[in-house]
Amino acid sequence: ALNYTGPRIESYDSLGNPIDTIWIPPPTRTLRREVVEAGIFDNHSQLEFISKVYLLSHLGESSLTCPLACTEGLIRVIEAVGSDFLKKTYLPKLKSLETPLAGSQFITEQDMGSDVGAMTTTATLIGDGKWQLQGEKWFCSAIDEFFLIAARPDGSPQGTEGVAIFFVPRTIDGKLNNLRIKRLKNKIGTKELPTAEIELNGAVGYNIGPVEDGFKNLMTHVINTSRVMNATNACGFMARAYLEAKNYASQRSAFGKKIIEYPMVQESLRKIFKTLSEKRKLLFHLIAELDRTKEKSSDRSYWLRFLINLCKYRTAIGATECVHEAILLLGGNGTIENFSILPRLYRDSLVIETWEGTHNVLALQICRDALRFPFKDCLQEQLGKKIEPLLPDLKHLSDPEWVSHNARIFVDRLGELLETT
Repeated sequence: ALNYTGPRIESYDSLGNPIDTIWIPPPTRTLRREVVEAGIFDNHSQLEFISKVYLLSHLGESSLTCPLACTEGLIRVIEAVGSDFLKKTYLPKLKSLETPLAGSQFITEQDMGSDVGAMTTTATLIGDGKWQLQGEKWFCSAIDEFFLIAARPDGSPQGTEGVAIFFVPRTIDGKLNNLRIKRLKNKIGTKELPTAEIELNGAVGYNIGPVEDGFKNLMTHVINTSRVMNATNACGFMARAYLEAKNYASQRSAFGKKIIEYPMVQESLRKIFKTLSEKRKLLFHLIAELDRTKEKSSDRSYWLRFLINLCKYRTAIGATECVHEAILLLGGNGTIENFSILPRLYRDSLVIETWEGTHNVLALQICRDALRFPFKDCLQEQLGKKIEPLLPDLKHLSDPEWVSHNARIFVDRLGELLETT
């Protein structure tokens, strides 16, 4: 830790001009270029893309997978609702080798975590499609060159209805864009990933899509993308933990035989593999549904959102459980930083549990959404059986008091059913 040379802020150039850029170690920059060069953005389906991300996640390298998620979210929202200017000027940069995986997301503020409607960062229209942004962002994920920033346009309504999204480049015409990177977060994990606090002092941005649809586009094209990517990353962690644990158990000898021959070691490996198999099944079921869906009906959108939220929640918990079990199987060696990747995976898994929606937020959203469409019918169709004997009465979902106490228990039961059916 004392010799750590990870990302750092470079505030000034050699002549003393403010530049506020992030220095990222050359090996990480090289890896990012190699991932783009290998065709991470060249896909014919969601299945192809997510399969690549899943294999990449075996590295346990969040300095690749998080900026990939942020960049992919930016690409998708600009392709879907961005202006011709953004599509022509910045889409090629987001996919280029010169600025590989350089997209970032700035939503959270110091007094506003999951409560997006409480946002205070403001945006003022200054003409020619340009806005000036004022405020501070508290968790700037994967900060690099191109930012998606949520802000409240002047005169917009309170709550999420007044939230718009903007594309903000770090520099314009080679000069720093009226912003300051205050500091990098000293996180428990994802140490190679620069997560910053940023101050916007009239930074110029371009609205992405109609300002009145900002929150909808944020959730549909950006946050949902990140949640799917988060789930994919978690499944990659589980797979790597299983491979590490099985390989160690196959080679380590104790009391005259390989430890993989001992029943309790076999049970630990079965536990890891069972969790991996179930969560991976849920993930790729979700991806198949996303690829299959062409219709844009409200009911179908709610069902897909349910699957995305459920998958993010269940896989994140599974990753921490699997890595923890693998560390224990290795005994003392499991705690040694330079013996295996497992300690780093464990720290990073705690971070991805909190990214893109806490467990409580996701569980409560699932319960609220279940009242907005024929959830029971969709679930019965999916499971191919009557669900009454398997779940609490869904009428409970209309009782806020019951939901406030039982949301996670209810959602965990849904997860167990879908993962094992």
